[in-house]
Amino acid sequence: MNAQTPFSFVSLNINGTKDKDLLISELLENDIVFLQEHLLSKVNVDSLKRSRTHYTFLRAAQKTRGRPSGGLAIYFRHKTQPILLQSDANILAIKCGDTAFINIYFPCNKKTVQSLSSFSQACNRLRTLLSDLSKQNTKWVLAGDMNTDLLSNSDRSEIFLDSLPGGFHLADKDLLFTYIHNRGGLTSNLDHVIVSDSTLLSSIVHVEDSKIDDDHLPITCQLSCSMATSVQRNSPKWFSKLNWENTNVPLYVLTLSQLLSSIKVPFHLLQTSVCTTSTRIDINSYFQQIVFCLKSAAKKLFPLSAYERVLAIPFGKLILK
Repeated sequence: MNAQTPFSFVSLNINGTKDKDLLISELLENDIVFLQEHLLSKVNVDSLKRSRTHYTFLRAAQKTRGRPSGGLAIYFRHKTQPILLQSDANILAIKCGDTAFINIYFPCNKKTVQSLSSFSQACNRLRTLLSDLSKQNTKWVLAGDMNTDLLSNSDRSEIFLDSLPGGFHLADKDLLFTYIHNRGGLTSNLDHVIVSDSTLLSSIVHVEDSKIDDDHLPITCQLSCSMATSVQRNSPKWFSKLNWENTNVPLYVLTLSQLLSSIKVPFHLLQTSVCTTSTRIDINSYFQQIVFCLKSAAKKLFPLSAYERVLAIPFGKLILK
């Protein structure tokens, strides 16, 4: 791909396609379009093949409790046909020339151990993909609904950032939120654009707050060269020594026991090699669930503000190489 040629880019969690034909047509005025959560199953996902000028890559939604969930789409307008790199429930990736384009929709935060586990597994798959691209000296553009605020100090943001290789760039946005709850109520910053090289961006990311009044907002930018915020990743910090005097230790033990009892021990791993990718993912997920329980139990004893100033056991230290 010619990095000196500007390409208009837009990403949107569209939350279903019903009554959104006009919106999709407007989005397709851009060269590269990422859609998340189109909610179309294998039966009707081909209805998204509606552009004669774009190469189209689709991932059907999967059914959860009988209802469709997720679904990804990439529209790519270029004279060279891209190749498909990866397609799963959370990641749809293509490559054109020396640049990969990665559309993601990560599991939402249900504030449960299982929810964090699903998020962690998606991050592990992303880590593997980006590591492979790095070995091939392939640049990449990563965007979509990450279902976490990367500027926050949270378990999910820590796990996600740990899945990225060093030197990445998080694009500035002209609005501090990308999601509106309950028609003008609470807002969240869940959608982001991240690139491997700042020269891939030629503008800040614009959040189209006039497009939709109750859900995710489209984020747009120009892909070409330099204008991004480099994220300086500090080395992980260990939880500072806590003062356990005058604390309710029995409450901590009880809370921790209840949380740990909800974790399913992967006994099958005791008889397998840790060399395979799938086994590493399972082990990392198991460890991350334990850490989540430890941190959650500690929050019962110590003030949240003090707790948030330091990080618990760093997830990066638990990743098996």
